[in-house]
Amino acid sequence: TGDDFGHVVWWPNLGSKPAPRFEYCRLIFDCDGQPIDVGLGAAPKVCDWDADGDRDLLVGTERNRLVWFENR
Repeated sequence: TGDDFGHVVWWPNLGSKPAPRFEYCRLIFDCDGQPIDVGLGAAPKVCDWDADGDRDLLVGTERNRLVWFENR
């Protein structure tokens, strides 16, 4: 998920699909080891943006901007 501060976070399901349990979240880091920060209002989506067969991370953000993180 994304947060209001522009970070992308991961909430691991510690339960099961029929009975999920989410106790904590972790920041997602870029390939340089820095937390992903797109400004304000991160709205992430995983898809194959460049049609190369690898999943990429797209993050929508304030003022209709889109940030693309390529899977390398």
